[in-house]
Amino acid sequence: MGIMPMPAVKAATAYAITANHLMTGDAVFYAHDKDWRQDIDKQTIFSREDQASQALEEIQKTQNHLIVGAYIIGLDGDDKPIAYRERLRLSGPTNYHHGKQEQRG
Repeated sequence: MGIMPMPAVKAATAYAITANHLMTGDAVFYAHDKDWRQDIDKQTIFSREDQASQALEEIQKTQNHLIVGAYIIGLDGDDKPIAYRERLRLSGPTNYHHGKQEQRG
């Protein structure tokens, strides 16, 4: 058995900013109204990474009382996260059913 090659990483076509809500720990996305939403469909989409970086800098200066660990994520052509980690975060914690997973049954 040889070493399995890593799958190719897709190139981002757009960018968004994600973080965790300080009080609940939920994954949240920087939204059009400059607030944080759990619904990824409300996220602000940046066409260039430098635009997202500039917004992230402003967020880190002004919104630390709302969120923790904000960072930029790459999006595919459907404006969904490219990275598996980010897609997994959308469903909530994986160690036991609570939060979003509990609501789905």
